[in-house]
Amino acid sequence: MKSFQTILVQEAQAVGMSVGGVEPFGDAPYHDELKLKQAAVQRFSHEILKKGDVCSAVVKAHRPRHYRSTSRRRIWHEGKRFTFVHGDGSRISPRSPLELLEHVKIYESVGESLARLDHKVRAAFHHIVIRGTYSEYALIITTTHLDAEVVRACRQIALKAQKHVSMLKHAWIYVDERRSRYYLELERPIQGIGSKKLFGAAAWKQAIDDIEYQVGIFSFSQINLAMLPDFVNIIKTEAEPTSDDTVVDLYCGYGLLGAALAKKVKKVIAIDQDKSGTADARYNISRAGGRVNAIDMKIVPDALSKVFLSVKQLHPCVLILDPPRAGTPVGLIAELAAHGFRRVVTAFCSADEVRRSIAEWQSAKYNVERIVPMDFFPGTAGMEFIVSLTQKS
Repeated sequence: MKSFQTILVQEAQAVGMSVGGVEPFGDAPYHDELKLKQAAVQRFSHEILKKGDVCSAVVKAHRPRHYRSTSRRRIWHEGKRFTFVHGDGSRISPRSPLELLEHVKIYESVGESLARLDHKVRAAFHHIVIRGTYSEYALIITTTHLDAEVVRACRQIALKAQKHVSMLKHAWIYVDERRSRYYLELERPIQGIGSKKLFGAAAWKQAIDDIEYQVGIFSFSQINLAMLPDFVNIIKTEAEPTSDDTVVDLYCGYGLLGAALAKKVKKVIAIDQDKSGTADARYNISRAGGRVNAIDMKIVPDALSKVFLSVKQLHPCVLILDPPRAGTPVGLIAELAAHGFRRVVTAFCSADEVRRSIAEWQSAKYNVERIVPMDFFPGTAGMEFIVSLTQKS
């Protein structure tokens, strides 16, 4: 079977468009990009399910350019020189059509500051990350260690950037001695202090519909804030919650989905392996008017089974899961299916995880009811898929 990327490349070649690099469609008219993705999605879903009526039309991006509320630069060291690159090592366009213009200004300021540092001090730096909303930014500088020189340099860099962009409200150092290509590596070994505040707070606020969320500086959050209202409302619709339901919100992050469902269900069980994320989820779901049990744990089959068994009189009816790009670990879907959820709604930010996961759910006697593709990452070859499933009768 062809991957989604292969299908998309074939569709692009058929109309004379090339698909290469991290932002292959960034300079293309959005209506051309959307038409291309719609054709690729229909072919992809038909290959998975052998029928096309289950997959809806692509939900188009409201803000197809300059939408990324999270962006990053990896620092590539070459002797006494450095350059900014993408996570995969490819070169970055100085002015990405997908990033916020204010982010670009911050990176320009940070780059100027880094260039003035002694290369021995600069060698400790390996990621620059900007996160937040469209009006409130947080700067994260990832380093291999903390010492007086590194902290002083980070503070000077952050304060200079704030002078260029006043919406930069928070700045932190994040320690990752392994220099992971991932900018917020949760499983990094930590000896001593793992992070340090330079200024601002440990969280930002963002509103989705009528709910205001607290989002931790290091918590997972989606990079396209403009699409979140559609994302939340589609999942609420597909979950079909009732007041008697207990919802398990797996990979809950800061509680985006659990809080959106909070008033409609009896209880939310929010689970994530990031402790700061589950703390935010507990706060956000409670503040949204829901009853919540927030649990931080390693998400593997045995541990999850123990959680379900430990909760007395638990009858979870609806499962919502939004796993990381790598998908769920081996055996997890079979373990989840064994608990007999009435409905399952799962989101995917990697198209090719859709095929594997659907096959596992089907083997566990679940049917795909609907697939909703969302153009969550316009300008790129990426897509978000929301899949709803029910038990076979």
